[in-house]
Amino acid sequence: MDSLSNSISLNASAISKISNKLDSLNNELNIVQLEVNGLKTQLQAPNADLTFLTKKLDALIAQYNSIIDAINLLFFELSSSPGSIATGLEIYLPFNNNATNFSSLKITTKVNGAQLTKDRFNEANAAYLFNGTSDFIQTDYIGILGNAYRTLAFWAKLDLSNNNKNGMSAVSWGPGTDGNRFDGYFNFAAIGPTSNIGGSAITYQTPFQINDNTWHHYVYLIDSDNPKVNNIKVYQDAVLLTTRLSEYDLTLKVNTKDGYPLTIGKCSAPNDPSFFKGAIDEIRVYNRALSQTEIKYLATH
Repeated sequence: MDSLSNSISLNASAISKISNKLDSLNNELNIVQLEVNGLKTQLQAPNADLTFLTKKLDALIAQYNSIIDAINLLFFELSSSPGSIATGLEIYLPFNNNATNFSSLKITTKVNGAQLTKDRFNEANAAYLFNGTSDFIQTDYIGILGNAYRTLAFWAKLDLSNNNKNGMSAVSWGPGTDGNRFDGYFNFAAIGPTSNIGGSAITYQTPFQINDNTWHHYVYLIDSDNPKVNNIKVYQDAVLLTTRLSEYDLTLKVNTKDGYPLTIGKCSAPNDPSFFKGAIDEIRVYNRALSQTEIKYLATH
């Protein structure tokens, strides 16, 4: 009982601190708003210095974006209590107005051509759209390596129009050599989500079509020792996929190698881009295997 009381007290204290931070950030937003209103008045003056006012506006925009990033980080902290869905989370890209990572790791991202778009809640600038030919997002996160337990989770809305049924990599890390890559892949020799480790792949049938112009949640997970590609569990909308549409060389063991960091919208292997066409959102990589309950939570929130 004392342990429970202490836990509640700690959580209450943490929530109180976050609430105070939110109040402070809200005050900063109000100040920015007042300064923007002041700029409007100055712009209407007959001899307004447009160059100076433009620079000041740019600075206010940068300050505003910084405050929004800080608010997003606070909400991430709020979900990071012991036993929560954030345990073991190494990278989290919610794609709210940008490709900033919201985990404890310092990870940089660079957007190459991909455009912000609406997410599954129809909220603008809350997911990224990829054209299938050149768009991708590059990170410097090396990913989970070797044969370690892991979970890759993300939302995706695939565009298979105009006979675009080629292999597509949504999220990938590792080189192109056999067994040394880990892919959240689609359409290897058949239409469906594919566990692909480079030189070894299985494509699965899904309960819902992947080309229905609808957002679906996908999970690629390793929860066994010395895994091969057939030990990678693949889920669509929290349903474990078991029916195989195609498979290739099931003998290779998972041994993900360093040197080709996590890439979004294309394969990390330099000689096989496999560009993704469609939209991607809320990418998460864990250094552990999520439970069925946790997977269902991510697929329904």
